[in-house]
Amino acid sequence: MECKGFIKIGLTRDTLKSRLSVLQVGNPFLIKPLGSITCDCNCKSKPTLGNQRTCAKEAELHAMFLHLQVKNIKPECEWFHGNTALRTYIDKHAEPYDASFC
Repeated sequence: MECKGFIKIGLTRDTLKSRLSVLQVGNPFLIKPLGSITCDCNCKSKPTLGNQRTCAKEAELHAMFLHLQVKNIKPECEWFHGNTALRTYIDKHAEPYDASFC
């Protein structure tokens, strides 16, 4: 998901459409889906942001882009500055999101 140049790296067990609607509530700026990466949610990692365990793929991405994390919100914030490296990673690895679905 992207909003105002920031990108959310997060996990959902729900549909992207449903997750988007939850994130959009209370946010006056449009959030748009960028794509998705399938993970094995049964493969848990140590906590990466905050103290919650997550799937290994999400933890890998949080660690890879930790230097881009928006740190002025809270330690477990899953919003990152959308720089070229992160956008390139998404373009290369994520399944494109069908905008007509929203």
